[in-house]
Amino acid sequence: MKMTPVAKLAAILAAVAFSLTGCGGGGGGGESASTPSTPTNPPSPCPTGSAIPATGKADCPVVGPNAPITLSVVTPRLFKQGMLVQFNGALDLSSITTANVVLWKGVVGTGTKVAGAASLAANNKDLTYAAVQYLANGSSYTLDINVTDSLGRPVHLTIPFTTTPMICADNAIWSNPANFSPAYQDCVADIGVQTLVDKSYNTLQDNTCSINVSSPLTAECKAYLANGTMLLSNTSIVANGHSTMWDSFIGTDGVSNIVLLDTGTAGAPIVIGKLALPSDLVWIIGNPTGASIDIVTSVNGVLRNEQVTWNASSSTITVTCKTNCT
Repeated sequence: MKMTPVAKLAAILAAVAFSLTGCGGGGGGGESASTPSTPTNPPSPCPTGSAIPATGKADCPVVGPNAPITLSVVTPRLFKQGMLVQFNGALDLSSITTANVVLWKGVVGTGTKVAGAASLAANNKDLTYAAVQYLANGSSYTLDINVTDSLGRPVHLTIPFTTTPMICADNAIWSNPANFSPAYQDCVADIGVQTLVDKSYNTLQDNTCSINVSSPLTAECKAYLANGTMLLSNTSIVANGHSTMWDSFIGTDGVSNIVLLDTGTAGAPIVIGKLALPSDLVWIIGNPTGASIDIVTSVNGVLRNEQVTWNASSSTITVTCKTNCT
């Protein structure tokens, strides 16, 4: 059948329309798929773990101790295990430094800084401070904390406390009560009183104390008198025209030492002789001519007894074995 001009034009238009709608899958002429948006991390929560307020991080809850901390009297040897302070929010680990967490003996800023270090638990909320040495008995201290929380905001806390006074009547140490000496801030066993030596208590905790013959006992060594690490025993020996006293302790190297102190000036003893023992010192008894000591021998359970005294002609401490000498 012969197509009319009108029908022919309609067929051409239909073919063009089909061609335009059918070419979307090839040649790149169709619409491109929409690109997904890049995911973003949610903002970090407040140090306490709560969501950040709409007003911003500055309005996150304030970080402080979980509960008010009030210490009255602290036992020095227990404090050596560390003081734990638990906060209600996360702290910035980088702010936990020896400059920001300081234990002061006396007043903050004008007292004496105590050697120690602070650490932070994995939760960043539990701060522990531990001193290197046992604290002195009967003294005032303040733990001063100036750190920042996980948002960088300052966290300040001061914890004042005092330590228990030194007690000189423990029969596990002295066979009879010793006497507390205000001049040396330590217990002094009288002549004839046996003093037991314990590695757990009578070993220096660091190397700050240096014993030098003919030199006064340093402040660092006096600190070991005040915390009970060094044991003092009386004797009737006179050296350089002055009264004397025995000082016993264990060095950081594990070696037992006996030192003779010139106590002519109260509170300012001068070292006139020292002796490193060949084995562990077990006990010491000051006597009129020196001191009776027992040291460990190579035979299990057998102790060697020795008399220690001062040889004025050679200016040395001398030892004479009394029993179990071989």
